[in-house]
Amino acid sequence: LGRHSEAIDLWLRLLEVKPDNAEAYINLGSAFFATGKIKEALEAAEKSSSLNPKLKESHFNRSLYELHLGRPASAEKRLRKLLQQVPDYHAAKFMHAAALCCKDGIKIGRRAFNKIVDNMLTMEMISIAGQELAETLVKAGRRKEAEKIKKAASV
Repeated sequence: LGRHSEAIDLWLRLLEVKPDNAEAYINLGSAFFATGKIKEALEAAEKSSSLNPKLKESHFNRSLYELHLGRPASAEKRLRKLLQQVPDYHAAKFMHAAALCCKDGIKIGRRAFNKIVDNMLTMEMISIAGQELAETLVKAGRRKEAEKIKKAASV
């Protein structure tokens, strides 16, 4: 619905009642991210993963927020570990390639994107996801990283 500020208030109210709800922290982080509050989003994802380390979404979101805060090495490392535990997590495969691109450059990024192409993830899908990720990176002030991803993920 796009009512992210209202969602933040509602998730915070839920967490007052159920402070150990890891899933609520995942959703709180997503709402913070949608409003441009990336540091707060990262804190929520960190809290979620500390409450329930098995939630793959917590680790994925942490890496997404780290990337937007200019920490591609940390994001790449976290995603590499996540993919060791959940090797068929396609969103994490994409994000790992994006983190490699930001960390190591366009050539490495393109190679990483090409490597994850299969019958579930086409290069066209990667290109669209790359454009969308680039848009959020630009909003976060990460234009250089956004350009790398757009070039590496282009069809």
